[in-house]
Amino acid sequence: CVATANLLIKAVAIFVHSPEMKKLAVKTTAYEGSYESSAQVCLILLVWLGGLGPLDTSAMCSSLLMVSKGGVENFLTFGTVNKMENRALVSKLRLLAKFIPVFLLTAYFRLGTLTAVFVSSLFTGLVILLPLALGLPFCLLMILKIFNKLHNLSVMEIVQAILGELFIIVLWGGLGREGSRKLQFFMCSYLLVVYSTLVCFLIYDHSGSTFPVLVYDPSGTILVD
Repeated sequence: CVATANLLIKAVAIFVHSPEMKKLAVKTTAYEGSYESSAQVCLILLVWLGGLGPLDTSAMCSSLLMVSKGGVENFLTFGTVNKMENRALVSKLRLLAKFIPVFLLTAYFRLGTLTAVFVSSLFTGLVILLPLALGLPFCLLMILKIFNKLHNLSVMEIVQAILGELFIIVLWGGLGREGSRKLQFFMCSYLLVVYSTLVCFLIYDHSGSTFPVLVYDPSGTILVD
């Protein structure tokens, strides 16, 4: 149903060029990139890091590009000023090229860390990573909401934004580009500390039982270094 709805919206957007229809298409692409394409990148890395097959570079690059492009278009469209509106094609491409590297590297780091942690230890991923990356920020933001500091955001919007921030930079509810800035900065700084700390532990604890280096052989043999 979700895939059909996405396809229908994009098909309608080809023929209907109203401002609201364009915004709906951008929002749909952003959601598709944040959740569907992100999951695909994680699956590709899981197969590779788990020693189940070679790295599908082309599929991973296209998915990462989809994640970053959708995120950038969403970021530039929804704000005090729609920076994607009334621009020539070359100007739009320049603007996208300016922001895509930031979103691309952020997505690669966050998705790569998530996958590496779960491959190394399912227990670490479920008991340490997810509570720190999801539970703690949610509790803190709910406390702020109780004290009416986040009255412009519903609980569902907070949950959706925190889930999206696991993978890529997202806009928070209807706050737009300017209103989301402080929350984005908080999540970016916090997740950088959490993810970097876990990556350092993975690199340091390089034992075979915790995080083996798996090498896929085309014959079907998995070699452990």
